This record gives sequence, C-alpha cells and structure tokens, in this order.
Amino acid sequence: MSFFSNAHNFRIHGGNFQFHQSSGQTGIDILYESSTPEASVESEDIYKRICCPGTREQHIADITNWATAPDVEPIFWMKGPAGVGKSSIATTCAQNLQAAEHLGGAFFFSLNGRRSDHTRLFPTLAYQLSMTFPDYHDLLEARISRHKSVVKSTMPSQFRKLIVEPLQQLERQGKPIGQRAIFIDGLDECKSKGAQVEIIEIILASVRDKSTPFRWAVFSREEPRIVVAFNDASASPYYRSAYLPISREIDGEIELYLRNGFHHILRRRNFQDMTPSWPTNEDIRGLVDAAAGLFAHSATVLRYVDLHSYLGFKDALQGVLGAAGALSESTSPFAELDALYMLVMRQIDKEVLPSALLLLSHMTMADFLEVGHWSVALACNLLQFSEIVFRGIINYLHPVIYFHQPSDQPLPVDPTSPALSPSPTARPSVHHKLKMNFRGTLSFCHKSFYDFLVDPTRSAEFCTTTAIVRQELFDRYIRQHLCLAEGHTIEASSNEFFQYSTSVHVLILPSELELAANITYSAILPWPQGDQSLDLYLGLTTFTCISADLSHDHPRLHQFMKDAPQISLQELAKLDYRKALVADIMLRGIGRWSDIDIIGLARAGTSRVIESTEFIRLDNFDAFNSAAFLELVDRLEALGIIRKHNTYHRISSTFTSLLQNSHRRPTKPVKRSGQYEQGRGDRSVIWYWEFDSERRYFHEFRTTDFREAMALYSARRFTLWD
Repeated sequence: MSFFSNAHNFRIHGGNFQFHQSSGQTGIDILYESSTPEASVESEDIYKRICCPGTREQHIADITNWATAPDVEPIFWMKGPAGVGKSSIATTCAQNLQAAEHLGGAFFFSLNGRRSDHTRLFPTLAYQLSMTFPDYHDLLEARISRHKSVVKSTMPSQFRKLIVEPLQQLERQGKPIGQRAIFIDGLDECKSKGAQVEIIEIILASVRDKSTPFRWAVFSREEPRIVVAFNDASASPYYRSAYLPISREIDGEIELYLRNGFHHILRRRNFQDMTPSWPTNEDIRGLVDAAAGLFAHSATVLRYVDLHSYLGFKDALQGVLGAAGALSESTSPFAELDALYMLVMRQIDKEVLPSALLLLSHMTMADFLEVGHWSVALACNLLQFSEIVFRGIINYLHPVIYFHQPSDQPLPVDPTSPALSPSPTARPSVHHKLKMNFRGTLSFCHKSFYDFLVDPTRSAEFCTTTAIVRQELFDRYIRQHLCLAEGHTIEASSNEFFQYSTSVHVLILPSELELAANITYSAILPWPQGDQSLDLYLGLTTFTCISADLSHDHPRLHQFMKDAPQISLQELAKLDYRKALVADIMLRGIGRWSDIDIIGLARAGTSRVIESTEFIRLDNFDAFNSAAFLELVDRLEALGIIRKHNTYHRISSTFTSLLQNSHRRPTKPVKRSGQYEQGRGDRSVIWYWEFDSERRYFHEFRTTDFREAMALYSARRFTLWD
C-alpha cells in the first residue's frame, strides 16, 4: 500500500512535500484537530478493556451509583498501584453511563502517543460534549470560528472558554445539559507532572464555584504530586476516594478472568471442546497464586500463552507454571510477575538476545513518563537494525511490548521544510506524526516491565542499565552517527525552494547551509522506507536524533558519561557537530521552540534558531547547578571533546574579562562564560555559554559563524527568545 494512500492537499516537488491549507475549516473541525479521539471510551484500544463479567462488580456499582446520585461529593478519586485494574473499572463504568446517557465525556491518559498530552484534555472533552448536545455544538462552532487560538490557550483558559462559558450561556437560555459524569483515567500517565496537579486544581475550582454540572471521576496511582493536591484541606469536602489494593481477596475474580481468557484462546484456535480439560483446575490455582492479587500478572500470562503457535500454547502455559512454582511462598506479588518476565526473556534466542537488550536499553534510557512510545523506523535505523532483525526481536517481546502497526491515515503536510509547514507551532506535531507513521510504534504493555528491566536486583542478566549494555548502546550510537555523517556533505544553500531534482537529495531551507546526501539512503539506512523523499527525511531525522542524544545538552549523554569508560567517551570528539547543527536547523527551521533539552535537563529550555545558530535559554534557573555544570565543562575538555576558542569578538567588558579568566574556578561562581570549539576541524562548531547567578540566567549557543552569532547575542542577550 502506498504511504500516501488517500492523502490530499499536498504536492511533491523534487524531494520536498508541499502543503496546501484548505480555508474551509469549521470551528468544530479545528476543535477536533486539537482533540485526541483515541483517548475516548469509544476508541478501539480502550473500548475492549472492560472488566471481565463477574469481576469488580462492587466497585463498578459504587462508581455508577455515585455518578447518578443526587447529593454526593462531586469528585470520585480511585487510587491504587499499577496493575490492579483501575483502567478496566474506569472503562466499564464509562460505558455503562454512556449507555444510560449519563456520561459527559472521558479521557484516558496513556504514555502512548497523544494521550499523554495535557493540552488535549479539555478540547477532547469539549468535542465529545459537542457530539451529544446540538445547542452546545452550535455555540462552540461560532466561538472557535471567531477565536481559533482558544484551542491552543492554557488549560484554565481552555476550560473556561470551551466548557464553562458555553454551558453557562446554555443555562441562561434555559437549555441546561443536566448532570453528567466526566471520567479521567491514568492521570499519573499525563506526561507533565505539573499539569497533573493543574488538572486537579481546575476541577476543584469548578466544583467549588459550581461552574459546571459535572461529576468528575479520576483514576490514578498515588503519585506524590497527586496525593498532595487531593490532601489539601480545601479539597477534602469535595471528593471521596476508594483505594484499590493488591489483595488476595480478589482471587476468585482473577480465577474468573483467567478462565475467560483461556476460553478465548481456545476459541480462536477452534479448540472449544478442550475447555473442560485445559487448563486444569490445578493449573488455574497455580496461576491465581502466582498473580497474588495483581491483574497485570494474569493479563501478561494470557498474552504470553496466546502468542505461541497453534499447538505450542499448551507448552507455553507449562513454562509459566514452572517459573511460578520455582518461587518461595514468601515472595511478593511483584516477584511472581518478575518470574514471568524472566521466563519471557529466557525464551529469546541467544542470537537475538543481544539485539533485544539493545532495543530495550534504548527504550529504558528515558524516564518512563518522558517518552511512552518509540518510532520503530527511527529506533531501528538508529540502532542499525534491519527489518529482519526487528521482526526477530518483536516476535519474542510481544507479550511485554506492544507493536502498533503504522496508521493508514494520510500525512497532510510536509515535515521536512520549514517554509512549507502550515505554521511554526504545528511543526512539532507534524514531525511527530510522520515519524510515528514510519513502520509503526513500540510501547511497554505495562510499567512493571520497565521497572523490572531497570532494576538489576529484579532482572539480573537482563537488566538494561548495566555498564556493559550501556557501553554497547553508546558504541552503536557513535558508529551510526559517523556513518550518517560520512554519507552527507555540507553545501552552500541555493535558496531555490522547489526547483531541483530528487537525485540531488537536498532539503532546501532559508539559511546559509544545507546538508546533501552523497550516496543513496539505502546504503546508509539499515531499514529504509524505499521512497526517496521519505528516506531523505528519515535519514536526516535519524542523524539529528543520534546527534541530540550524544550532545552535552541531552540527559542521555549525561547517563552515558556515568557508565562508559573514558576511552569510549573520547570517541565523542570525532562526531560531526557541524553537520549535526545544520541538519537540526534544516528539520526544525528558523524560529522559536520550547521544551528543549539543555545541559542535561530534559525539556527545560527555549530555543531560538537564527540562520546558522541555535540560541538556548534555561527557563527555570532554580534547576541550574553551577558547580555540576562547570565540572561537566572540565570533563568535556579533558576528554578532548571541546577546547578553548579565543577568536576576538566584541562583547561587554564584564564578560570579556570572564572569558579571559575562564580557567579560574571561584568557590561559588556568580558570573561565568566560556567559548569553546566543539569537535575537530571542519566537523566542529563554536559553543558559547554564560550564566549569572545574581541575574539568574543561563544562556548558550552553537554556531558555524561565531562573529555573527556573538554580535547578535551581545545586542539581544535578553530579548532573543521574545
């Protein structure tokens, strides 16, 4: 199938895509684009996650009764550890209330894709409400058509303008929507921890002011920020809570869940007549004991058994039972789950295992809440995996890693040229959408597997955070960076945006330099797309991502510097920092970008790209540790990655003196700056940084033209990012 099947509103010129924006968007169309349909209770991934009949019946009854009762607390918080079934209860209750016409809307947070984005919560709820209430739909249509930016405003503004004010207007018109329940599941999986608290605060303010007619059901783990928000004295009159523990009291429900799951495994194989004899009652009792009150264990067992061949599923179950039986009775429920994970890992062929550990190490380098899902094409080309290698890995990891096939939805815009993007603010989501449509995505089936992998006391030889595994991952990054850098050359920009042949493999950008491939991408990408234009984008994206991971700004390099030996870290001096900067500017374009990694702090900076320079500002100076940063500079210099660069330039006398004395390390540095060549020879860029503890700022820039960049920085030191 063509990658652009049913696509519209764009043309391809040479190696570029050109987007043509239709002017016929309605207000509701705009709202829909800002929403996340896959987070609704009707989405395919969520709709099927209901509780098995006969399980969790009391909790389901309690929540549905609360949602429809006349005089109760307006907020219900269901809390509990991972793996106990909170999401299944939320899904079942939401579906029941929807059938009874008591559901207002639902948003199921997840680390997978857009469901982790807090900025989509209230647009999604507003869109769902608009599909139920025609009068509300009409008000939103008119409001958003007049003020399109409302969908991109802050969460409090979104809530007020998209939900509160329209509903109050309907109330004044004598058209109230009546009491409805809103479900928010997995709040702890919202990527922004600050937004988790802000969502609770918005809901609490709404129920105190009675600004909406909603009952709010919130489901989450007991993360510290969430607990503090609910434990605030002003919140207590407005909510009730229920704790869902890991408990052997639900053994009967887990048994029912397992029997139902095995019945479906047999039915899919047309072996229904085996149901009375397989699995045996003894097998079921063993699995219930192994689960020890944790539904996630049973769900993983069923996925693992179902993965196996038409006839091999029975042997797979015996393997699970054998692993569980090897544990003592005193072990915890998570030890039983770990035994299952150990079984999954030990089933991996010894020739596949090193590659599987590399992939898992790549996935566990980031904090679980930071990423959530990974582009298959990007990961494989970064790790130098062919399609055959990837298929071999995922066949073994299927019980614990979700492989989401590529979407069939058309790609509406070109992600590669800054000039052709519909708007600067749309570019990050456009890049994200295209990357995730290459070969599909990966995500963890459950956080417990991530926790297992990163803890050597649990995963032993399969731990992905050991120095040996991290060393191999680091070496793989270095090799692929050098390979991709060798496959490109830097050329002066022709500034001809559309008139060139695809054989040139050039992305044009409004800057002085551009990157061109000097060989075909099939020769440097382990798993190319097979389309020249797409491989152009994929190659540059892979190169940019590797280069970012190996940058002093990225948290990943800081982790590598703890694990890798000095001889390996010295390889960083060989990287092509100049080509990396040019590629980054080509993909992101000229403009201002937020949530940028800076000096090892994830998403802590704001970037301004101007010509051949990227200027970055640390947004919150409280996060800055001057001593740790200066130690980093010293270590980079000792490794030969950077060296002092003393080209004459005009800046203020204060910072001139600081540069002249940059080797001095005061006990408590107040004002510091540094000017370094990063890399070697024609592969280098100039890296400049400065901080002032009294004025509370840290700035840095990377550039291919230091004099021009410094002149601009000196003139606009505090206004560059406005």
